[in-house]
Amino acid sequence: MEAFRVIRSRALRLTLLACAAILVPAASASAAYAPQLQISFNPATPGKPVAITSHLTQAAGETPSKTVRVSFPVGFSPNLGAKATICTLADPDVFACPKSSQIGTAVADAEIFGEAPHYDGFVYFGGPVAGKIGSFQLLVRLISERFGEQNIVGIAQLRPDGGYDTVFDNLPNALVRNFTLSLSGDGLALLQSPQKCGDYSVKTAYTSQNGETGAQTIPFKIAGCAVNARASTLGLSRSGVASFALSAAGKTTVSVTRGGKLVKRRTVQGKRGTNRVQMGKLRAGRYRVSVIAPGGNIARRSVTIGK
Repeated sequence: MEAFRVIRSRALRLTLLACAAILVPAASASAAYAPQLQISFNPATPGKPVAITSHLTQAAGETPSKTVRVSFPVGFSPNLGAKATICTLADPDVFACPKSSQIGTAVADAEIFGEAPHYDGFVYFGGPVAGKIGSFQLLVRLISERFGEQNIVGIAQLRPDGGYDTVFDNLPNALVRNFTLSLSGDGLALLQSPQKCGDYSVKTAYTSQNGETGAQTIPFKIAGCAVNARASTLGLSRSGVASFALSAAGKTTVSVTRGGKLVKRRTVQGKRGTNRVQMGKLRAGRYRVSVIAPGGNIARRSVTIGK
């Protein structure tokens, strides 16, 4: 994936060039380098335009990061219904993006020249990258009252295996203690969650300004898929216990009728495998037991209970 390029405003760039050598202390060679990312998806259900919130932290004394790579697993796909317009940069040092191109917000806390400036900002959609199939730009505009504007252009790109990578590269040599990037969902979402339920993971790779490296594997789950279970081996005892087996767990309704009239009905949370449900003591006679399995499949069986 093509990396992000970092763009400073003219005023801030001149200040950094003039003061960096004097005012930015070199990181200790013994300091640990271990950036930590937390990431969440909303909704974490299958096949939906997804809002993504990522929160990256570094501890005091760590070397500032130069490159941050976040790799999404196979299963994520572009949200073809995204409605954001494209922000075209007439001047790469100035982000004059229309509101219609905003796809999220950003917040950062840094350590610069012995101070701890806070940045608030926005994320804009920069559109597809020419010659890079499945790639698009993220334009991050951060603003500090003290240090002015910090602009970052990023490229997210489809991997050959079908997953997506997002990379921040050539970041400024200043420690960012907290960075939160919140990408909108629904009609502004850039990605759609995997179609299949299950366990997934996001992988990260970090490189510091001094060449130190770190990595994480962050598990998450996609849940809420429709269950399509089947019931089998239905039975009914004189004591009124209905028995059945389910191919998958879920909400199950059990009914017992006699002569076309309902005797008892219960709805339970069935488990995968054998289930037993007390329906009440029954008299001798011929009954019909019905099970509506998760997903709506129905199984029936007639049972004769002797004296």
